[in-house]
Amino acid sequence: MLIELQKEEEIINLINKNHELLIIKFSTEWCSPCKRLKIIFEQLLKENINLIVIEIDLDKFPLIAKKIGIEISVIPTIILFSKGIIKKIKSGSMEINELKEFIYN
Repeated sequence: MLIELQKEEEIINLINKNHELLIIKFSTEWCSPCKRLKIIFEQLLKENINLIVIEIDLDKFPLIAKKIGIEISVIPTIILFSKGIIKKIKSGSMEINELKEFIYN
């Protein structure tokens, strides 16, 4: 499931729901690698319906990363949560195999 964040309050609620795998993707509308990564996530979500991806536009929500305790200096940046805890963070573009390795290994 791909969710585009509409309200800041939603992010904390989604993180605290203790999903097995939750990914937050920080991006912007003008970022070409972000657009490419969104397409790759859409492909991946067809394979794994249990994966939840939240897309956050940093132009709309510039302070939200600090609210969850991280700094974003490169976009796209993805954060993998498992049961409400940050497990991994990766910045920059990646191909589908790299993304699968990041998520599942």
